[in-house]
Amino acid sequence: MNRIKVLYVITGLTTGGAEMMLYKNVTLIDRRKYEPIVVSLTPKGVISTWIEEEGIPVYSLHIEKGIRSIIMGVCRYYKIIKEFNPHIIHAHLFHADFLSRIVGKVARVPVMIGTIHSEDIGGRNRELLLLLTDRLTDYITVVCQTIATKLISSRVINRKKTEVIFNGINVDEFQVTNRKVINGFTDEIQILSVGRLHKEKNFSLLIEVVEDLISTYPTLKCLIAGDGEEEETLNRLVKERGLQDHVFLLGRRFDIPQLLANSDLFVLPSNCEGMSVAVLEAMASSKLVIATDVGGTAEIIREETGIIIPPYDKQQLYSAIKKVIEMREKKRKEMGKKARERVEKEFDINETVKKTERLYDRLLTEKAPLKG
Repeated sequence: MNRIKVLYVITGLTTGGAEMMLYKNVTLIDRRKYEPIVVSLTPKGVISTWIEEEGIPVYSLHIEKGIRSIIMGVCRYYKIIKEFNPHIIHAHLFHADFLSRIVGKVARVPVMIGTIHSEDIGGRNRELLLLLTDRLTDYITVVCQTIATKLISSRVINRKKTEVIFNGINVDEFQVTNRKVINGFTDEIQILSVGRLHKEKNFSLLIEVVEDLISTYPTLKCLIAGDGEEEETLNRLVKERGLQDHVFLLGRRFDIPQLLANSDLFVLPSNCEGMSVAVLEAMASSKLVIATDVGGTAEIIREETGIIIPPYDKQQLYSAIKKVIEMREKKRKEMGKKARERVEKEFDINETVKKTERLYDRLLTEKAPLKG
């Protein structure tokens, strides 16, 4: 029997939660049954290399600002679709989803699926575009129930063709337990936060809270792993507040399991999230997590596995970190153990992939049964 051809398309392939989830899904899918390729709207990023190393073709449409670049990119996309002749297009993030609805329909692709990764699609205009093109897509998957409920209630997506498929991780990658020297940090109290340096992650709030905490905890260190457009702004804030010995922007890192092993607690101060992969990874490392109540974070963290606080609330973040620092080590380890158990049970990447495969099979059976 012929393999099912799946074309995955995403806005870009730099490091990020949605990009990592695509990477994990496309590399773990059963390639005895499915034949995947990946298309990036923008030039290839670091994740493109990882995917290609797994023997999966990656194409870039090289779309940049300007109408000519967009038109050329659309033409490239149509050509790739016609040459590959996919049974399914699975689009991730707004621009890839919107473009695929139109080009995929023109190219007569049997099944069109879009995945929504964040509660913030990018404003009401984008929501209206998804609403207006809803009939061009066959199914929507959403990474958490909170976002699905919000978008269904605002009529951005159709309840009848929406399914929640949680993000997942490979828990076995996060079993590092031995603390070792990284950047000279060993015995201090260590807070870790991981994410792209964008305003929505609100790392500036965490830096301000660290400034307030060091008078009580002078050995406190806060490590922030990630890169992005806010890097210069955050570095300037650290210098202005005189926090060079306490806050460290590590840039993009590929040793997150070891950074987590070295940390005492994990903090996610975001204003906007989907289903945070960073939180899942921290919990898989048996770390107590403090995170804001945005997106699907409260669906991950239960009272016995971490602390949920309101977004933008400096005092609540200060109090939560202080509570964890002063918590008995036994209690902190108990909560960390329960956090890992929860991720093992509910957020395993293999189950995420299986649910996606079942969706593919069902939609193809309904719309375009395979021949041969």
